Parts: sequence; C-alpha cells; structure tokens
Amino acid sequence: MTVEGGDTFAGVATIIDPDGSFVTFISQTDATFGVLAGTGENQIIGAGTNIFYSDTWSQVDGSVSGQAADSESATLNVEAPETGYQSVVEISRNNSISDTPISLAELSGSYLMQDTGLVTTQISIDSDGVVTGTDQRGCIFNGLANIPDESVNVFQVRFTAENCGSAGGSSAEQRNGDYSALGTFGGDQVLVVGTNGVVVAYFRGLKN
Repeated sequence: MTVEGGDTFAGVATIIDPDGSFVTFISQTDATFGVLAGTGENQIIGAGTNIFYSDTWSQVDGSVSGQAADSESATLNVEAPETGYQSVVEISRNNSISDTPISLAELSGSYLMQDTGLVTTQISIDSDGVVTGTDQRGCIFNGLANIPDESVNVFQVRFTAENCGSAGGSSAEQRNGDYSALGTFGGDQVLVVGTNGVVVAYFRGLKN
C-alpha cells in the first residue's frame, strides 16, 4: 500500500468475504473495515472506515474506487475527504491460501495467542461454530463463527467481549462490546481481525 507522500506499507493483509465485506489489516492498532462491490467492466466501488490508535482511538470514513486487472489482482484508490488522505492499494489474491477449502469441522479446536507485546488470549471454536474464550486481562468472549462458502478460505465471526480490563491504551469500556470480524485459516493457526466500532480486535492463534 502506497499513500500520498510516498510512504509504503508492506505485508498488509486484506480479507474479503463473498458478500463483499472486507478488512484491511495494517497493524494491531490500524485496520480498515468496509464493503466492496463490482459495477461491471471490472470496476470496483466501496466505502470503509479506518480505525486506528494514536494516543487515542480514532476513525476516518472514506471511499474506494478502482479496477480489477484480472481475477487475481486489482488497483484501488482510497480517499478520505475529511482528512485529505489518499492512497493507492495494490491487491493480489494468494491462491494457495484463498482456494484452500475449510469447514467448521476443520476450523474447530483451541487456539492460543502468546505474541510478545500482546495480551495472551485463548479462543475455542466447536464443530457448530460456537466461539468461546478469555484473555489475561479478564475478557470473556462468546460468539459464533460462520463459513459463507467452504471453497474459499474466509470465515465470519460475531462475538461479544465482556468483563474486559484495560490493555495497550484501550480502556475496559472501549474493549467491551459486540464485534464483527473476518478470519482465515492456515491449518495450524487462524488470523481474525474485527472491530466493535471503537477499537480493533486482532487474534493470530496457534492451534493447540
């Protein structure tokens, strides 16, 4: 991703579900959530909200427009008139990941995130998609995972976080709430990125 002024961010991950909902993950404290749609002649339009932390949590609304070069790549222009922000995003589909079929049976299991600098978090998903979990700051997670198309490696998660303590500059009040998230499954780990409209929730857990 290249923004106006020349700054480039590598390793950015975008997850798009079959309904067009997407999340672009830049870091654990910076992600954009929105919806994309095709309009014919390979044109893409959409809108999103960037949620980021810089001394405090903030958000900026913007629009997306661009064109798909083929079935695996697209160039998107992102603009946020409120701040004058502009960026050009090159998206490339990773077929080896995207085309890996998944099911709730394969996704089910217990996952642990113990990354340095992040709150240790344990999440379990059962064969019916029921999600439960806790973290070391007292959060209790309950929700449901859904796979809209088992031929595409994307799953949707809706969950509630309760009893959370403050962490990483986020207050307990900010961390609690109802979240919507998208995830992808890599055989022994999951990546899930979501938001409650206030903060970004990030989970990269290894299967126990």
